[in-house]
Parts: sequence; C-alpha cells; structure tokens
Amino acid sequence: SSWLFPQARHAKDTSHLGADAIVKGPFGGLFPEGIGANPQVWIAGGIGVTPFLSRAATLQADSPSVEIIYGTPSEEAALYLKELRVLARDRPNLNVHTIFEESDGLPSIAAVEALTGTLDDKDVMLAGPPEMVRSLTAELRATGVPAARIHSEEGVLR
Repeated sequence: SSWLFPQARHAKDTSHLGADAIVKGPFGGLFPEGIGANPQVWIAGGIGVTPFLSRAATLQADSPSVEIIYGTPSEEAALYLKELRVLARDRPNLNVHTIFEESDGLPSIAAVEALTGTLDDKDVMLAGPPEMVRSLTAELRATGVPAARIHSEEGVLR
C-alpha cells in the first residue's frame, strides 16, 4: 500500500458522546525558532499539509521564498489544495506544486528537485505519514542535505 495513505490500524473505539478526552499537541518542531532566511521547501504528505496551510497564511513579503510540494493520491484527495493556491496568488514568495501518486508516483527527492531546483542551501520541512518522513529524510541525507536543515513532523495519533 501507499505510504501516503497506509492502511489504518485502529484500536477498538471506546469513545462515545459525552466521553472525556485528553487532547495534546502539537508535538513537533517543524518550524524551529531562529530558522534562517534560507529559502524553504515544505513537503507535505496527505493530511500533513495542515501545518503548512496555517504557516503559509502568515508569510510576509520579506519572508524567505517557500516551495510547497504536496503529495497526495490524486487531485480529488488533495485537502486544502484550493486554499493553498489562493494563498500563493497573493504571495509572490510562495509556490505550490503537486505530486499525485496516481499519475506521478510517490514523492522522491529527485521529483522534488525537478519542481524546485536543487535543495542546496534550502531548509526542508517534512510533514506527513511516518513512512514518508523517514524515506524522504534518508534520501535528503544521502544527497548531502545536512541534518540541521531537515525539520520534520510525523502524522501520528498519540
């Protein structure tokens, strides 16, 4: 199965209307304080797009340039793609690209660089399924991107 939408493994659902719940988060360091003025590449897999959507809305004219790569099975499955494209229209330093698994295959660093150019001197943010984050992180390291420029958040339930 695809690592963009792995088969779900659910524990027995014991929730019911009126049940108490503890909600925690966020857990990640996707956008660490003091991130430099380097151009950025944000790679989202599936629902991992949500932190990028909110961050994109805060971009100012003097923010570093941002290339968003959104990996999803198809355009129909691309949550918030329309909203990202609207944000990009008003922000010349924001570009949105898609990689649709059905037509383009799974995201890879080669596919990302084909859309954004070399990743030299860029900060890379990854958010999505753990398998995607691990795979792309390994590819980034293998191509020489320093660990200090790779920031990630895995989309997991805790």
